[in-house]
Amino acid sequence: MEQTIKIADFLTNRLSPQEAEAVRLQIANNPEWAEEAAFLQEVLFSAIEVKKKQLREHFAVVEAKLKKQQAKSLSASIDKMKTSVQKQLDYSIEQLKELFAPVPHYQPLLAMPTRAGGIEVLVPENGVDCTDEGLYFELSETSKELLELSIENNQCDEVYTLEIEPNTFQFTVPFVAKEHPPGRYYWKLMVEDEMVISEFFVGKDMKP
Repeated sequence: MEQTIKIADFLTNRLSPQEAEAVRLQIANNPEWAEEAAFLQEVLFSAIEVKKKQLREHFAVVEAKLKKQQAKSLSASIDKMKTSVQKQLDYSIEQLKELFAPVPHYQPLLAMPTRAGGIEVLVPENGVDCTDEGLYFELSETSKELLELSIENNQCDEVYTLEIEPNTFQFTVPFVAKEHPPGRYYWKLMVEDEMVISEFFVGKDMKP
């Protein structure tokens, strides 16, 4: 049972880098572990396919209900929903695993307090799922200096930047989920030459 749990955690990126490497070596060198890993991989793949099927069925039901209303104003909503769902269905299990893979050298930083320059980031919590409304931030107090916020994907590519005016303790970053691929992202906030970092997700329910 312990072996199965460790392999499952390895396949779903829930282990520390050191633990993951230990399990990887076991799978590479131990036939029993390799067989168990292959079986669990198939189970995970099947689960993703089931989730995709459920999404397709749910969309078909919603679309049918909207069409019954025969309102022209709803046609744009149908197209929007279709695009959103189709976007999720277009990714393979391997692509999703790559998009949601953690950045190893960032993971230890996530365990540190979200405080810099005497200011603590109260919201958002680590690991939230981003929505089309963006990311809402709340600080413990205002800063007398300009704050710089940046967002990176899990390839460490900077995909968004924003300057926060002094004397601000609540703000929303207009990072719209539908405009970005599903996956793991990181936001960084510079406060008086100190950095706060945390992770969030786009399409968290697609995480394999």
